[in-house]
Amino acid sequence: MNNNEQNFNQENNNLNQNIYNEDELIKAYIGPNYNKITHNLFNFSGFFFTFLYMYYRKMFLYGTLLFLLNTLISLFFKNFPSIIINAILGLFFNQLYLYYVKNKINKIKNKNPNLTNEELKNICKSKGGTSFGKLFLGLITEIILALIIIIISITLGLTNTLGGIFSNIVNSFKNTKNGIYDGVILYSTEENIDQDFSLSVPGIFDNNSNSYMYQYEYDNNTGIFTNCRFLFGKIDEFSDSENMIEQMANYYQTSPIPDKTINNIVWHNFYYTNELGTFYYYATTKNNKTYLFDYSIYRDADSKCEHYKDLILNSIESLN
Repeated sequence: MNNNEQNFNQENNNLNQNIYNEDELIKAYIGPNYNKITHNLFNFSGFFFTFLYMYYRKMFLYGTLLFLLNTLISLFFKNFPSIIINAILGLFFNQLYLYYVKNKINKIKNKNPNLTNEELKNICKSKGGTSFGKLFLGLITEIILALIIIIISITLGLTNTLGGIFSNIVNSFKNTKNGIYDGVILYSTEENIDQDFSLSVPGIFDNNSNSYMYQYEYDNNTGIFTNCRFLFGKIDEFSDSENMIEQMANYYQTSPIPDKTINNIVWHNFYYTNELGTFYYYATTKNNKTYLFDYSIYRDADSKCEHYKDLILNSIESLN
């Protein structure tokens, strides 16, 4: 065998050894779930825990960027289904994580060119794997970023309450109270709504309000179904106004209509019509509490009632 053949065989052996070493290093860096991450198409931990799983896998920068993306989407696109982000991450997490791992291993090899394969594996084991400490640090970082986003949002006028934006940011962690709508609405009698909202009502409406509810009615007194009225107060059984409106719309066999933003208040809403008249429902969430504006226009009511509805709704303002 001549020298050229010997050199070729030696280079080929070195190449095979490098490939083998690379796989071993990747396996050492990933840890016990190596087979799942390298062979499965979908990562259920990434789907269910998203950026939290990235922190747990020591992908700190990736998790923080995903958290910011998720927060901005929830702020500017309130009806965007968050499950889409979960599904995308579940589908592509393994490829993204392997890309991340290989970059980390290349940096380790470049910093330690003279170490043996076993020594490199030990470094990969210490640098890779999982960490509850990183998970905890990620949660602290999210709280700090959330506070910064709240301050910037209020300064720019994107929101007028701390609770409004914060409820969107922590939506992945909180358990909202949502009852089952069965045709009955229960208003809270413990909240003083005057401390939360203000509104203006045309003088022709009779005022039957109390401390926990705005309640007005206008009647032209020409028949039985000639009045229009509205109630506005806090709902006891719901803390998620969008969920409540969806349930109510489904109950009346109709669908919610696009949200309306008036005076920085986002209203989820729908209406339905029957033989008695037309009934409008506008709900909003404030500080994890749901408030409902319920406006009824009976079939023989004055034609101005529709105008009054818009006039009153446009006058509602949040006080804090």
